[in-house]
Amino acid sequence: MNKTSKFFLGFASLSMLAACSSDEPAQEVVTPGAGETAYLTVTLRDANDLSRAGKPDSSDPVDGEFDYGTNNEAMVNIARFYFFDKDGIYAGQSNLWNGGNASTATPDENIEFKSPTLVVLENQKSNEYPKYMVTVLNGAQFTNDYLTGKTLADFSKELTNWGSNTENGFVMASTSYFMATDDKNHENTYYYATVLDSSNFARTPEAAKAEGKPVDVYVERLASRIHLASAQYFDVQATIFGADGDNPDAGNNEAATKLKVRIDGWYINGKQENTYLLKQLAGWSATSNIASTTTGFWNWNAEGNHRSYWGQSVNYGSIGETLTFLPYANPNVKGAGAFDYCNENTSTKTDLAANNNNLPNQQKLTSVILKATVGTVDEAGNFKEGIYLVQHNGAYFTKDRFIKYAAEIAKAKMPYVHTFVGTGEGTDQENGEHIYTPLFNAETILNYIDLAGSNEQVWAAPIEGKITGDLYLADGKTKFDLDAYAAALKGVSTNIETVTRAFNGGAMYYNIPIAHLNSPKYDSNGDLSTWEEGSFGVVRNHSYEVKINSIKRLGQGVFNPEDNTTPIKPDPDPKDPNWYLGATINILSWKIVSNNVDL
Repeated sequence: MNKTSKFFLGFASLSMLAACSSDEPAQEVVTPGAGETAYLTVTLRDANDLSRAGKPDSSDPVDGEFDYGTNNEAMVNIARFYFFDKDGIYAGQSNLWNGGNASTATPDENIEFKSPTLVVLENQKSNEYPKYMVTVLNGAQFTNDYLTGKTLADFSKELTNWGSNTENGFVMASTSYFMATDDKNHENTYYYATVLDSSNFARTPEAAKAEGKPVDVYVERLASRIHLASAQYFDVQATIFGADGDNPDAGNNEAATKLKVRIDGWYINGKQENTYLLKQLAGWSATSNIASTTTGFWNWNAEGNHRSYWGQSVNYGSIGETLTFLPYANPNVKGAGAFDYCNENTSTKTDLAANNNNLPNQQKLTSVILKATVGTVDEAGNFKEGIYLVQHNGAYFTKDRFIKYAAEIAKAKMPYVHTFVGTGEGTDQENGEHIYTPLFNAETILNYIDLAGSNEQVWAAPIEGKITGDLYLADGKTKFDLDAYAAALKGVSTNIETVTRAFNGGAMYYNIPIAHLNSPKYDSNGDLSTWEEGSFGVVRNHSYEVKINSIKRLGQGVFNPEDNTTPIKPDPDPKDPNWYLGATINILSWKIVSNNVDL
């Protein structure tokens, strides 16, 4: 059975539902005014870029393939039709329809599915037929009381969260795009609605089927789809600094160490919780040259495919933070090959701009968090076990060696035990030697010092309750101050620009911002050099494939892998361009956007 047939299983079941279901007992049809019953024949089509045997047309801006979607992604349980008059004022609704029959033909051009559908409108006056129609599939119903007096423009901006439970079908709605000139079924004033004509209506079902051609309605999913394509293991090398007290800036380090990275899962971070019911394109037109300063014209509007490839999410042009970030340990982690979904999230370049290195503000981007473990390898080159590392000032230490290094730097405030070896008899020990011995040495130091901090930053710190007694500094005169010593240890990590991070058991992550169709440009070093509006973001009804081609460097260390409360919020003003290193993105529509990533 082809994908088109699968879609129509939903329509076929719904036609029976319309006849006998008690779940929709009244099959409510509400319209203001009084009149006769009218019938409208509609063909539902998915604007999913399957143009000409699955290839994009000449106006398509990307290199990607196209995807029919899964059976669940194409399922329809209920269709609702909302009508508005010539002035864009609410005029009624209907969810009474006859379903449709499965098509056995190959989808024509960019249409994934289609269904001839008879829509029933009651209380219609022949001289007051509605002019505009919005179609919503699988969505909750807006009541007549709520919509009465509402404008079409207001209705288009209704906020919704279709949620993560898609077992009953993905919410779909009329697609948004511009035409070079208005035609009989689409005009640019209300670019998100289907235009109707009085000739589309009939007084009997038979007449509706016989007299007029069906009104074409193009719908698209509100959700964006993301999935990860990756092998499980990657070889990587890193220089790990060596012996006690070595200065990483002065050499004396070990040679590059062979390590292996294991991919443990992924999740979407920086989600926008709500979305508009209909995609917003306010202020643009069929010829709007969005983000053209350095990249030339970007074909974001595809009239021939009845859709567009960019839009304005609820936070578009907003300076405030509206995204939801998740902790390292959360229940949403997916395996390679799995799909996950989110609302669209787009921004202007002005709103995204950060101050350093021409990098966008990562806290305003939707990204993939790739969870991974860096470990050692056995003689056969297989992953052996995670290695506990500390990244400090651009260098990598084992945990034990970093603690010893920090203690050496803070040596001036190290605690000493005071002893007195005297001469003479009894308590008359006027002559003798005062001896000050370090409380700990290279062999015992790890009994007194450990790492403290968070996933954002760590430092060496005294273990609580371990350092006690009447202690002194090395001069033999100054009493030991535990707080001062703790500050000296901590200062090793905090007096530099580069944050010190721990890789507890090798735990780490990569933050991969989702690139869109206005492809960002990279220089010969792999650093981001040029980007525009549309270079980063997620748009409804697009499928983003993040493909990990290689891993050449370690990610961000994680001190507490069990942390399920502290969200991972990337640096809003990044100073290191390497988080973009080698990142490109593939997109399927479902319009596929492919993100090939070398980490």
